[in-house]
Amino acid sequence: MSLTNPQKAALAKLVIRSAADTLAAFEDEPGNFPESSVLGEIDMDDLRDQVGRWLHRLPGSYWDTRLPHP
Repeated sequence: MSLTNPQKAALAKLVIRSAADTLAAFEDEPGNFPESSVLGEIDMDDLRDQVGRWLHRLPGSYWDTRLPHP
């Protein structure tokens, strides 16, 4: 069974919000990511920019303002 467009948009919203939550948690507590030794070497702005580039292709119109809009 494939997802309907409204279902895809709702799922995309969940993924975008979860990504923003995760990056916010990492910014507050760098040890929150299991891969923090690798990701800790990357500037937070660069991490946010990369995630924004990945996620902007998802369906729907939702965007979390904690992520830069590509």
